[in-house]
Order: sequence, then C-alpha cells, then structure tokens
Amino acid sequence: MTNITTRKHILYTLTASALDALPYGQNYLELWRGLPDLPFEQAKSRGGYDSLKYAQDGNYIWIAHTAVAALLKDPEHILIAHHKKRKNALHVWWVDIFDKHMQETLEQLIDRAIEGYTT
Repeated sequence: MTNITTRKHILYTLTASALDALPYGQNYLELWRGLPDLPFEQAKSRGGYDSLKYAQDGNYIWIAHTAVAALLKDPEHILIAHHKKRKNALHVWWVDIFDKHMQETLEQLIDRAIEGYTT
C-alpha cells in the first residue's frame, strides 16, 4: 500500500489548527515542489490533453496537462494544489503550475481579501 501521508513535496499548507478549523467540503491551497511519490496513471483531460491522475482507496489527485508539461522539463517545478477537505480521504481536484502570472494573481486576490476584511 502506498503511503498517502508522505509530505516531503509540500512547500506550504495550512497549519494543523487552521486545517482542523476548516469545515468539511471547503477548499484550500497548497504549494508543492514536484509530485508526491505515488503511482500516478496517465489520463486524458476533457479537452484530450495528456494529464495524470491518482485514484486509490478513496483518495484522488488530478494533475493538469500544463503541470505535466512543466514537470517533464523540471521534476521539481513549483505547483499549486487545490484541495477539498474530506473526512478520511485526500481529494486534490486540480494541480497546476505555479508561475509568475499565478503568483501575481494570487497576491492580488490576497490583497483584495485583506482590504475587504479591514474596511
């Protein structure tokens, strides 16, 4: 059986207390360097692109074709993982590249959220 709890690829995630406080079904983000050591299978996206997926024991991870292309060039590329909190399973419904554009977009969203919270 593969160890789904291996976390050496995670650069950023919620603190344990923040994750505990997050209601089931809510989404959260992680930053990864490369992929976890899991037996991913080749899959086709709805658009017909070469992607990867992992689906075992109720756990699920989908790797977008853009991330697959980036990982072929650099297996330690920085990725953004979109999770949905589940009670007893890992559900990562989208993993994509974390590039300069994504960083700028995320920074703008955070700034807007903070601005809205403080006013």
